[in-house]
Amino acid sequence: MQFQQLIYFNEIIKAKSMNRAANNLYLSQPSLSKSMQMLEEEIGTKLFIRTNKGVILTENGEKLAQYSKTILAQLEMIKKIPQEKSRKVLNIASYPLITVEKVIADFYNVYDFHPLVINFEQCRLNDVIEKVEKSDAEIGIIMYNEAQSREIKNILRHKHLLYTEWMTDTWYVNLGKKNPLYHSKMISMEELRSFPVIRKPDDYYSSLSFYLEIDGIRLAELDKVIYTNDNSSIITMLQKTDVFRFGPSISKNEFNQYGIKTIPIKNCQVFIRIGWIKRKKEILSNESQSLIEFFKREICEKNSESLLL
Repeated sequence: MQFQQLIYFNEIIKAKSMNRAANNLYLSQPSLSKSMQMLEEEIGTKLFIRTNKGVILTENGEKLAQYSKTILAQLEMIKKIPQEKSRKVLNIASYPLITVEKVIADFYNVYDFHPLVINFEQCRLNDVIEKVEKSDAEIGIIMYNEAQSREIKNILRHKHLLYTEWMTDTWYVNLGKKNPLYHSKMISMEELRSFPVIRKPDDYYSSLSFYLEIDGIRLAELDKVIYTNDNSSIITMLQKTDVFRFGPSISKNEFNQYGIKTIPIKNCQVFIRIGWIKRKKEILSNESQSLIEFFKREICEKNSESLLL
């Protein structure tokens, strides 16, 4: 089957006549008929019923008409490729942090390499690593704690991924005005046990955090849990209910805009790392390098006291 045959076929449909279609295509009627006969033989079905008033499509002819329109439309797009401006594509996978959303929005506003397509996906730690390994993302932004550290280092080494650190931090409590602890200067784990914790669903790496202990209380002992995949749902629940979440100080300013406080946890010694990963032997695109530098500047300006250089 040739594209030219589909072009002829669609012209016959529009003209509703073999003769008129031949004239429109500047072909002889026998040549057009022969081409359609060869198409019918190749497909193995009758496409037209010829009448005194023109041609009528058979049932299979109707099906081919639908498919051929899609094929020819895509062919037109292919023909236009040389005329299109080259589009730069930036593929990013990120652990779900509200700060990352803001940085990417700010980066977009100042970015001057246009046109640019940004594919930005937030997902769990395991998925971020997989997407970078499989080249679905050029860079991945990750956050992990000391309970996950050994496994993370092993998997990155095994998958030939390079980790570069932006900063270290610890856990804080995020909560809204509906929580009685909202005006506290510092919160103990014992106080938090009375309220539900809201968090993303577990994957293998987050399950390792169950073994973490803060001020003598293990995270596994917090049995009131609400799971959600969506950042906006987390923000709404923090605003409208007494739930709380654990998170780094890096997101303090973003949560403040929603009336959500970031409060230190008494005797919290959880150590977390925030950085980015790439495939070891791959050179980053200019767009990814620009984003990395932009993100680093944002981190340095707002969290210089905890940044590891």
